[in-house]
Amino acid sequence: MYFPRSFDEFSDKDKCVQSDPDAGLQGTEPILIVDDEASLLTLSSQILSQQGYQVFCADGGKEALEILKNEAIDLMLSDVIMPEMDGYELSLVVQEKYPKIKIQLVSGFNDNRHVQMSNDDLYKNLIHKPFSSITLLQRVRELLG
Repeated sequence: MYFPRSFDEFSDKDKCVQSDPDAGLQGTEPILIVDDEASLLTLSSQILSQQGYQVFCADGGKEALEILKNEAIDLMLSDVIMPEMDGYELSLVVQEKYPKIKIQLVSGFNDNRHVQMSNDDLYKNLIHKPFSSITLLQRVRELLG
């Protein structure tokens, strides 16, 4: 293989400009993450915190509702499968008590238990685990506008 030592024949306009894949995905809005799996809670929190979001964490529905009583939250990111109160049940309570909060559900399981929900946008827009940080950040920006 032969690689030339000089690239003088290329002009500046021919050079490839790399863009930051996270550009435009930052924010400062308060986000509540609800997940009973500590490692996923920590990972999601780190991803969002690194982009500037103010992150609150809860390991279940009851703790999430306590946080919502005291904090102004713009978006709730919740796992679906959790003990005591699943993500759909939590979402229904949040929609009733805090209708301005945007909700994004995530799940590693594909079940049809809640297909007939009153708000089927939650089911249709479910993010399936595993997901990339870019997928999460893009969806958060999309919801927060």
